[in-house]
Amino acid sequence: MKNRVEKIHRNDKRIIYIAVIFLWLVICGILKNVCQSTPELKLKVIIVVIGLIACLLATSSLIAVYIHLKNNKESIYFEELY
Repeated sequence: MKNRVEKIHRNDKRIIYIAVIFLWLVICGILKNVCQSTPELKLKVIIVVIGLIACLLATSSLIAVYIHLKNNKESIYFEELY
């Protein structure tokens, strides 16, 4: 059973890593396109700052999910398995 719990935990950890990478890639791509079409520097700065804050908040929430899964993996995955 411990092996199954570890396997599920590893898969969840991979999914979280992939989600963080995908999030940053998507937001950076969007910010690049928006900044190219925005003529004013002040507006570009505001958009980039808001985008970075959104990414940081989403990343920190995914890290919190990972820490929760890591600290409670036996109880969480045991319920999932049985």
